[in-house]
Amino acid sequence: MFKQLLITEIDASKTFLTLWLLAVTVLLLFMGYSGSELGQFIAASTVIFWIMLIGCAIVSGEEKRLRLYAQLPVTAGMVFAATWIMVICWIAALVAAWTMYGLLFDPTSDISAEEMGSQAIGLPLLLVLITIGFDLHAFRPAFIQWLYLGTLAGLLAVAIHRDLPLAELQQAGGIHIYPLPLPGGVAQTTALSVPLLLGLLAVNYYIYVRSDHYIR
Repeated sequence: MFKQLLITEIDASKTFLTLWLLAVTVLLLFMGYSGSELGQFIAASTVIFWIMLIGCAIVSGEEKRLRLYAQLPVTAGMVFAATWIMVICWIAALVAAWTMYGLLFDPTSDISAEEMGSQAIGLPLLLVLITIGFDLHAFRPAFIQWLYLGTLAGLLAVAIHRDLPLAELQQAGGIHIYPLPLPGGVAQTTALSVPLLLGLLAVNYYIYVRSDHYIR
């Protein structure tokens, strides 16, 4: 049944997945043959990723998806897993496009595999932070959502005040998202980001399966 659930998730998003694949392919060929650097392609393709992901979330909204999933004998935990598996696979395909571009059009780029991995981890990190905020809307007690949003706003204010590079957009280096930028550079930031991502996913899972929706 979980296999059918994954097929349902992909089917609900197939239009945007197809548009994304077409857009990235065209972008890869256009930027590649125009001599653009790998970092520029990473930045442009990441913007397309966010646009398509937002469009997918709007068109196949949570309630619509829950009605669809309610037709299958599945649990909220299985729905959560299917959704994130699709997102992670989507990000993996994005990283594959970055790697292909580097091999085909910019083999001398100074962007290492470690840096691309750090940027890739930043995508689900930002996404899960946003997702937790939305999922808390159906979680009780209701004040926890406002507490969470207030905490994020406070951390953002501190980061801005201390001039911390939470997100960097560089022409040559692509889009970097470092929720916890550290003095040790990319390696230390990535080492902390992986367990942070797993911890946030665990929190998101706990919230989702205990939220007030009717597939639980």
